[in-house]
Amino acid sequence: MSAPSLLLDVPACCEDETWKPVPCWPHEASSCGRVRSIDRLGGDGIWRLGGLLPPQPDSRPGKGYLYYDLRDGKRRRRIPAAVAVLEAHRGPRPPGCEACHNRGIRTDNHLSEIRWDTREANLADMAEHAALRVVTDPAAMTDALSQTPGHRGVRVPTLCQGSSVTRQEVQGTGRFPSSPIFPSVLIPVQPFLRTLRTPFRSLRNRQAA
Repeated sequence: MSAPSLLLDVPACCEDETWKPVPCWPHEASSCGRVRSIDRLGGDGIWRLGGLLPPQPDSRPGKGYLYYDLRDGKRRRRIPAAVAVLEAHRGPRPPGCEACHNRGIRTDNHLSEIRWDTREANLADMAEHAALRVVTDPAAMTDALSQTPGHRGVRVPTLCQGSSVTRQEVQGTGRFPSSPIFPSVLIPVQPFLRTLRTPFRSLRNRQAA
């Protein structure tokens, strides 16, 4: 692994971290999701030293991706971290493909966690990751229930520590798994109150007679 700069020695993120050039840019992307510029002589005749680029968070709410700003003279490119890593280590983007995160962690751009794949496969991954988040995140579960027709005032079950939920229990059922504390089917309250009200109403009628 070559040093990114004559004046800067950057420690490796992982033991097997490798750097490869980003095509058509004086930058390199590592297998750990980092990007750096290299030492180079600019078109203006100025020698520029390389160094790590700071990742830029996505400004769009709810996205969470990381970007890098590549600069080469007057050229500029704002590139997603996953795209930079894949272009450097897997080659140019295949036609009709996009960068996909295998586990849905958008800030994890290690080469082992990303891939080129079709839009359909990426959407399928997103749906699967959203379903898994629903059963592990009570807030996500509440949002999912509030968007489901026919659900009003539904109490969200709390998953206990150590409980295991498989994908088969989530996909295709339309119901959320129960927990030892709160069952998935709640006891209706109104029929229970009507049952309690009946003896009192009969007693009141006898007293009035």
